[in-house]
Amino acid sequence: MNKLLDKLVEIVQNLNLIDLEKRLLVVKNKMADTNPNLILPLIGEYSSGKTTLLNALTNSKCLETGPFPTTSTIYEVHFSSTKVCVQVHDENGECTEIEDFHNLKNEVLSNSKVVSVYDTSTRIDSTTILVDTPGLSSPNPLHRQTLVDFLPNADGVLLIIDINQQITRSITDFVEIMNLLKKPIFLVITHCDTKSTKDQEITIRHICSNCNFPIRHIACVAAQQNELSEFYQLIEP
Repeated sequence: MNKLLDKLVEIVQNLNLIDLEKRLLVVKNKMADTNPNLILPLIGEYSSGKTTLLNALTNSKCLETGPFPTTSTIYEVHFSSTKVCVQVHDENGECTEIEDFHNLKNEVLSNSKVVSVYDTSTRIDSTTILVDTPGLSSPNPLHRQTLVDFLPNADGVLLIIDINQQITRSITDFVEIMNLLKKPIFLVITHCDTKSTKDQEITIRHICSNCNFPIRHIACVAAQQNELSEFYQLIEP
């Protein structure tokens, strides 16, 4: 397999297919890693509860939330760190550590390639990296490209849907893409404290029907109320 990948990388390099080369190198590096982390991006519409969920899982709770498209870069959240630390990686591979991390502003970090947050929380296994991503329907084309560029790194996808929002074309289109990429999708329904158990069941059936694919696992959560038990079960190693 490694020889085949080497040959494919060589071919795309000769054809100057830069984007495809990057994706193949990601696959090659993952195969070479003897102790790989599990990388799970949170994907959904903006204001669906992605960042709020991540803040509920961390001790630092430093990610910016808001009613508008705020996440413009990739935030990798690492758990079980000995101390809280935030590192900003730019396009040139340079890394800068942020000391005042309590109020990370996406606008200030919009030109960063990746922001790595190392948190002391042990709520998530240390080998699992959760990733905050731009909203699917963000009007900013840079947000969409950031998401597309990151997907080859993902081992699976946590699809975040607000129980009070409609299923959008962006979500169904994204599901089709994930099916083509053969990436497993896990559904996390947020703000479930606003609906009865019966209404939650109706919503789940509606989502499964409209997305037209079997979701492997489903978790209903209410992050602000710390109702996260189903989420922990969903991603446990």
